Amino acid sequence: MHIFWIPEGSPAKKVPPLPPELINVVLDHMPRSDLTHLARVSKTWYAEAMPRLYRHLHIVTPHHWECLVRTMEQPSFSMGKYVQSLVLRPSPKLAPSSRFADVWKQHGAPQGYVRVHPIDFNRTGLENMNDNYPELDTTQKEAEWLSSVSSKDMATVLNRCTSIDYIDVGGCERLGDEVVSCTKELKGLFLPLVRGLTPTGLANLATKINPSLRYVDLSFCLKINDDALINAVECWPNLTHLRLNSLYHITNASIAAIAQACPSLKLLYLVRCWQVTNDALAVLAQKCPDLVYVSVAFLSRTTEEGVGQLVKQLPKLKWIDITGCGINSLFKPMIIQSWTRARLERGWDAIQFNDSTVALL
Repeated sequence: MHIFWIPEGSPAKKVPPLPPELINVVLDHMPRSDLTHLARVSKTWYAEAMPRLYRHLHIVTPHHWECLVRTMEQPSFSMGKYVQSLVLRPSPKLAPSSRFADVWKQHGAPQGYVRVHPIDFNRTGLENMNDNYPELDTTQKEAEWLSSVSSKDMATVLNRCTSIDYIDVGGCERLGDEVVSCTKELKGLFLPLVRGLTPTGLANLATKINPSLRYVDLSFCLKINDDALINAVECWPNLTHLRLNSLYHITNASIAAIAQACPSLKLLYLVRCWQVTNDALAVLAQKCPDLVYVSVAFLSRTTEEGVGQLVKQLPKLKWIDITGCGINSLFKPMIIQSWTRARLERGWDAIQFNDSTVALL
């Protein structure tokens, strides 16, 4: 988004006034990227356009993040109460500047690089929230800037966003419990690779029932254990999307608690949760009938017995990742065929089985 703010009392051009109702009709049909221009028309337009501009903070470069932090630090700043979402994402595609000699240095581009694609200021960062998106790849140059986001700056921003609903700070490895300490009732919390999150921080987030929370991603939050996760999910009864990739300390007890507390789950990722076994998958198959996307990738203690219960008992299942799990690789094609026939016999849709090749180095 554009970071733009005019302090109160600044001079503005005088134009024939329009009633706020008409201004809102115009703004409803304008792309987000044009809001900064409309806010300059007059104080009336500014008052209507700025809350919309700050409704969704979608940051993809360190330059725009620094501008946002400086803006939030100003005592007279008053737009934080309108913020509904904060999303930090990797920058657009980068390429070595030597290949684009005619491109001037860009704000937010790393030294020696330029952005091949422009920043899309119309995006909010929430467009793919319901999709079965892949894991965040922090090995790419585009995601490198996320690891520079400090706890102090994040606390500065979140303390001013008093009505925020969605937080996505995936890849910000230096962050920790301060991300959840500044929040109240959320609808979405995406914290993959926020390695500083502790069981205490998660417990502080789940101090009371939050029926609004639908989306949670705790992937690679390596300090999270069974006790913290069990206590948390009991406060999230309407959860629909949960990603727990690489939580090495959770066991079947956590999965059983999830199945019991969150029967409306549509997406569940358990990639590399190595202690999970067939018993946990059997509970999921019985308690979570709405599951559509499931990943049991690299669950070496699960076999065709446990995975088969998911396939045969979940009528809405469309996609399942079985890469690297304990299914007998020699008979895997035949097992998948038998599962497909069983679903077709029941009149259910066929499933897309993801079974990627595992490279052993």
